[in-house]
Amino acid sequence: MVKTPKRQPNPQALSEADLEDGTVKSFLEAQEKVKAAERALREAEAERDAAALATKEADVARGLPQRLADLYGVTRHAIEDMRRRGAPTT
Repeated sequence: MVKTPKRQPNPQALSEADLEDGTVKSFLEAQEKVKAAERALREAEAERDAAALATKEADVARGLPQRLADLYGVTRHAIEDMRRRGAPTT
């Protein structure tokens, strides 16, 4: 079992002897790895949220012609054709 310091060392307040100590040095390296992992996790979560939002927007856009077709009593394809031509749907 690896001994860990009870308090987190402040890298700016450490002396050369402390920095050469294997325990402190390994702790600081592990701390940097944890920070990098947390940063990567935040980036991955942001990418996941952006992908979910894009998927939701695509689902809404795909469902819109069908809802309009149901509302106005025309076919979904007619609504999509009107959208492509830029004609008003009402």
